[in-house]
Amino acid sequence: MKIHKYSIFAMANDRSYVEQKIRQLEDRIIQHIVKIGLYRNSTGDMHHWLSEISAFLYACNTYKVKPKGKKLKRSRYDDLLFPSWGEGNIEDMQAAVSYFLADNYGKYPDVEINDDTLYQVLKVYDVVRDYSLDLLPTMNNKTTSEILKDLEALLE
Repeated sequence: MKIHKYSIFAMANDRSYVEQKIRQLEDRIIQHIVKIGLYRNSTGDMHHWLSEISAFLYACNTYKVKPKGKKLKRSRYDDLLFPSWGEGNIEDMQAAVSYFLADNYGKYPDVEINDDTLYQVLKVYDVVRDYSLDLLPTMNNKTTSEILKDLEALLE
């Protein structure tokens, strides 16, 4: 028998507060998607970056909106978390990767940007975006570790 844990301290917040908190995570999620896409085969940090994405998604998952304690709609999560990715195509990935590399010059190993690396970023983006948009609008009790396990399985 599975026991669901509900926090009696969980409160619904104003829509503008919830949207602001979720929007603040957009850049962090994008940076981690790019890191995983670019460096998943060259460093042992993929698990770390995925665990951070899991923590960001968990934070988003805990917000409820007043007055009824409901979640935002799927399309609103998409607008808040993934707006700068455009249509999620190779050109959008190139822009995101270029921005990431320029912003983090010297922090990470050099990587050749070609169609294969951009495809890897796009693949990670698709997995994280699809998973996020399936998870966040639903009333669920997923923990950070459960989210991490799901993402790792999807990215195998």
